Amino acid sequence: MLEPRVANLHTVRVPKTKLLTKLQENREQHKEEFDEALGGYWDAVALEISEFIIKQHDSMKRNIERAKNEDAETRTSWPAFHVLVQKPMDHTDDYDRAIEYLEWDTAAEVDLHTDQFDRYVLNKWPWIKEHITSITSFAPSHLENYRR
Repeated sequence: MLEPRVANLHTVRVPKTKLLTKLQENREQHKEEFDEALGGYWDAVALEISEFIIKQHDSMKRNIERAKNEDAETRTSWPAFHVLVQKPMDHTDDYDRAIEYLEWDTAAEVDLHTDQFDRYVLNKWPWIKEHITSITSFAPSHLENYRR
């Protein structure tokens, strides 16, 4: 016969040291992925800006010459510029909070609810899809971490 806590499939009791180790590994993985993705993001932004400048150079030159001859009310407006690159988000503080919480807990074992187990052990946080999207764009070498 199952013990009452085992019969409850919504929680699991895990050794705190094992959980802390897993959280710290997941944190380091996330931080490495984020740092690489952020570098890729800035490269993509620089490329977008460079391409915009190249495309707009002649047009802007013409607009400047035309604007010199117009009064302030009829001046040609400058083209809008928006960078359409999604910046990666750093969620290291989510790991740090969970790690600190566990470090303050005095118990040798910790009960985790299924959503906590998903985050802390399986690394499936509510923001994980956005994170995978950013590493797909900017740090694809880390994608093997999510092919399960």
